[in-house]
Amino acid sequence: MLLPPQIYIGSTTINTMWFFIAMGALFYMFTVWYEGKKDGFDTDRVFDLIFISIVVAILSVIFTNYWFQRLQIVAYTSVLLKLDATAFAVTLASLVSLGIFTYFIRKWKWSIYRVMDDFSMGINFLLIFAATGRLLVFGELKQIAVITCLLLLYTRFLRFRGYRFPSGYVFTSFLYTTALCLLVFFRVSGYLLFFLVLVTIGTANLYFRRKRSMIKSSLPLDFLNLIKGKLTTKDKELKNQQELLKEEDAYLQEGRAEGNSEIIDEAILEDSQKEITDVKMNAVRSMRLQVRKALAFLKLGRYGICEVCGQPIDKARLEFYPEATKCVECAGKQ
Repeated sequence: MLLPPQIYIGSTTINTMWFFIAMGALFYMFTVWYEGKKDGFDTDRVFDLIFISIVVAILSVIFTNYWFQRLQIVAYTSVLLKLDATAFAVTLASLVSLGIFTYFIRKWKWSIYRVMDDFSMGINFLLIFAATGRLLVFGELKQIAVITCLLLLYTRFLRFRGYRFPSGYVFTSFLYTTALCLLVFFRVSGYLLFFLVLVTIGTANLYFRRKRSMIKSSLPLDFLNLIKGKLTTKDKELKNQQELLKEEDAYLQEGRAEGNSEIIDEAILEDSQKEITDVKMNAVRSMRLQVRKALAFLKLGRYGICEVCGQPIDKARLEFYPEATKCVECAGKQ
């Protein structure tokens, strides 16, 4: 059974699709903010970046709709009218938002590839909500395939970005997947042009990312082997700490359900222990993630090169903090 195209709340009429888009926009904002925070970016600036990009995207859509209406009045034979208005508006809004991201990223000297990966994760969820709305409101069965592709993209690439897949590659994978969905499932007017735009941006991003990846570490081999040994040992130690913390989890203790939770004092103590364990677990998980990222840099031959500015990291910093993937200056800014 399909949802009604419009929802009536008193005298107010709400387009059902706008509800799904609004939910997707909230997930987009939260995802980009959360991933940016996890990457160490300034959260206030990340929120400003999200807000500005959304406002600019909305203005771009309004301008595009007005532009198309003017063209329909002025010239019915214009070649531009062969483009689908909705697809063109979404593409233009995305390009303008991308330009806004690029400008501020360069101004703040952030890693453009990492921020674009965050952007990809947010847009991925936005598209999932939009496709779900099209499925539930209009019964478009092809949206099932689109949702499946986007979920597979998330489970296989987006969630492992930064330590299994180098930053920047996820953004290209997202653009290629979106272009493929457009080519197969949404052959609207001018779809080949939109497909070409997405593939071109993705390919350009891949080219410049691989070009930067060609910068190899100049550290001596014996030093790298020493660092690898330290990181491998630390990864094992952190893994053991995770196992011990799981055993200390108050909610997983045997006999917990046998009347123990009915005693208020013991329940409060149990909750406090759980909170402390969770804080420790998150800290260990973050440290292990950083260690595994440094090991991935070693494998790629980029260990000792700052992932943000591309400059060599001081050897003394690497000796003191082997899992460092940023130079002192970039780490201080982020």
